[in-house]
Amino acid sequence: MGKGFRQSLFFSHLLRAFLKRKASPASQCRAFSLVELLVVLAIMAVVTGMAIPAFRAATSIPGRKGGVAIFLSVCEQARALAMSEAKPVFIVFPDEQATEKYRNRSLAIYMQDESGKRTRVSKWYYLPSGVAFKNEVFSLLQQGKDENKSDFPVTDDVFPETAESKGLHYLQFDEMGMVAAPLDSNYLKVFVFEGEVNSDGAESGRLFEPALASFVGGAASSKRSKHDDRSVASLYFDEIKISKFSGRARWTTPLPQ
Repeated sequence: MGKGFRQSLFFSHLLRAFLKRKASPASQCRAFSLVELLVVLAIMAVVTGMAIPAFRAATSIPGRKGGVAIFLSVCEQARALAMSEAKPVFIVFPDEQATEKYRNRSLAIYMQDESGKRTRVSKWYYLPSGVAFKNEVFSLLQQGKDENKSDFPVTDDVFPETAESKGLHYLQFDEMGMVAAPLDSNYLKVFVFEGEVNSDGAESGRLFEPALASFVGGAASSKRSKHDDRSVASLYFDEIKISKFSGRARWTTPLPQ
């Protein structure tokens, strides 16, 4: 007897038994008891309670990771453009002087021609909602504050009229795809965190507190290692480093400044 026939016979008997049960008066009167309903509600409450933290983690981490992915993609695009066109190419970053739409959460690519004129050659890229670049001292957005700013042609909505400085922080690639500016490799990094930066440069949101790393895995702060600090810091922000010689950007486990 074939396997298909046996399966058909089984489902036939199952359907016949179901129809008989449905036709019986006892089955028509059967209903859920109060105890059964309470048990179902209790199970639903437990499952919901377990799902909420997982949902929050799933929505926050992709935001940061999405910001990292955007930066890595723009960096590679700018580097390739500099090599293919053999011209200086810049990635620019509006800081806290910019309007809320652009402030510490946007970047764009500019190219400079033989006459020195700079033209934006890409759209503005924005980090995901609720994600921004940190104002770390050793980073592209803070190195020397206004020392590594330069003027780039922008639309009127990038800076308010009251802005003290309308220059943009920048990362420059040469025709070899290497980093031409900034010269100090200690500043070739950016930090992405969950939060925002106000017009005074102050950060708000899910911020890293060094005190949180006082006891990591039960270890006292005096015995805490750089690995421990990185483990805690990575829960709050991501770090991207740019190689001065290759021009390539890569994600790395962050170390608190």
